[in-house]
Amino acid sequence: MQPYTGPWAGWWEQEGYGRQPMRGIVMSFDGRVLRGRGADLPGPFEMNGTSENGEVVIVKQYPMYQVAYAGLWNGEGAILGEWWFPHVPNERHVDGVTRGRFSLWPDRLPGADSPIVDIN
Repeated sequence: MQPYTGPWAGWWEQEGYGRQPMRGIVMSFDGRVLRGRGADLPGPFEMNGTSENGEVVIVKQYPMYQVAYAGLWNGEGAILGEWWFPHVPNERHVDGVTRGRFSLWPDRLPGADSPIVDIN
C-alpha cells in the first residue's frame, strides 16, 4: 500500500490533557521519507520522519521543543503508536505524562462522484 499524501487527522493522549486532536495536518511521502506540518494544543509543528517495513518514526518539531513518535501501519492506512519527549532520559519517563499513545490517519472523504459501495 502506498502511503497517502495529503490531509491527515490524528490525536495524542497525555495525562492531565486527555485525548487532544492534531489539526490541519498535511503529510507527504517520498519513498521512505515523510514530511508534514500541522497544529495542536501546544501550537504549530513540523514533522520529519521515515516509513520503512511497516514502521514509522517521526520527530514532531515545535518552536521550542521536540516530541518523538514511533508507530506501525495498522493495515487500513492509519499509524498507531507511542510518543515521548526525547529530552527526558528513558529511566525518568512516566507513562501518560512524558510518554503516551497517538494515532494518525488519512483525512479523506469520498467525493460526490464516488461510487456507492454496498457493505451488506
